[in-house]
Amino acid sequence: MEIRPIQFAIPDFEKISDGEFFFNKLKENFPEFYSKGYFIQQKNPGILLYRICAKDRNYHGILVGVNIEEYLTGNIKKHENTLITQEELMIALTQERDAIIKPVLITYAPDTEIKEILQLHIDPNLLLFRIWFEKAQQMHEFYLMPDELMQCKMMDLFRLKIHDAYIADGHHRMAAMSDILEARPQLIDQGLHFILSAWFDFDELSILSYNRIIDIGADLNEIEFLELLQKYGKLKKSKDDHLPKNKYELVVVFQKEIYILNWHESLVQGMKKKNGIAFDVDLFNDCILKDGLHIIDVRRDPRIKYVEGVKGLKSVLKHTDINPQLAGFIFFPIHHDEFKDTADRAKILPPKSTWFEPRIRNGLIVQEFRSSKDQDL
Repeated sequence: MEIRPIQFAIPDFEKISDGEFFFNKLKENFPEFYSKGYFIQQKNPGILLYRICAKDRNYHGILVGVNIEEYLTGNIKKHENTLITQEELMIALTQERDAIIKPVLITYAPDTEIKEILQLHIDPNLLLFRIWFEKAQQMHEFYLMPDELMQCKMMDLFRLKIHDAYIADGHHRMAAMSDILEARPQLIDQGLHFILSAWFDFDELSILSYNRIIDIGADLNEIEFLELLQKYGKLKKSKDDHLPKNKYELVVVFQKEIYILNWHESLVQGMKKKNGIAFDVDLFNDCILKDGLHIIDVRRDPRIKYVEGVKGLKSVLKHTDINPQLAGFIFFPIHHDEFKDTADRAKILPPKSTWFEPRIRNGLIVQEFRSSKDQDL
């Protein structure tokens, strides 16, 4: 895998009085904040060590530039389709910002030597900055790898040992950058074919489900909708706030009741025969959405809303309480071996099939187009 130190800018914290507000607004207002001098371009490119201290665990990764050719040739694999509208929006936003304000999150098989270097550089003397996010209860810390020899060693380790990697979060950003570089080849001369990326190995990621809120429409009443669900699986009402405990178990929230749906075995076997593996989200799309509710284009249909798995059952209940036509669906999380196997076999999961932790905030590290230079060690 070809990586290199990245030219980057960091927030000017002396000008930021409310970090929570600033970083929440940055997605919409980056050009304005940039023009007002809220970011400081660093003199030299670097490799950064990145630690996120969350409530339940700490996550350790590395921030570098990765050659987009690794993505275009399939060494960095995708496991989900992009949503067309989101990809188009990301292209427009990236060109408006003239910058990448959030790295693509990439995962890979753990390597002992790389882990040792990461741990070595989690050193207070190398701390570039840290920021606490009260709402998420997370501390984000960035450490600079100052030694060029160590940077070269890290690049060599990735080149020699990391042959395959997987996009965890950022399919739309990577696809957008591919389109932008094709349209603006002059950016390649500036080194922009090395894309800002955050690398966390499989041990350093948590995979959660990506849940759905579906508008079933006014034509179906409660009894008809529940009968429709029973066409595809065994349905029973839950006595408590239940989350899926196993694969092929789907939790349905509808009109303030919680149901458990276990797919019919014949449907599971049919999906395995068709795809080589049966994912709950594929069964859901084919059976409930397409066959039952006649929602054909799951990438575009406005009746589908996605809810991050980290928000849990409480968020789905809140959404469905608003409108009796809304039904919530909670999935059992996909294991990383399954999503890796899917990507390795060049198969694709539907959009929004997985929610990865940690999540990286916009604007903590920025790759500016206007000042990027091709840097070689």
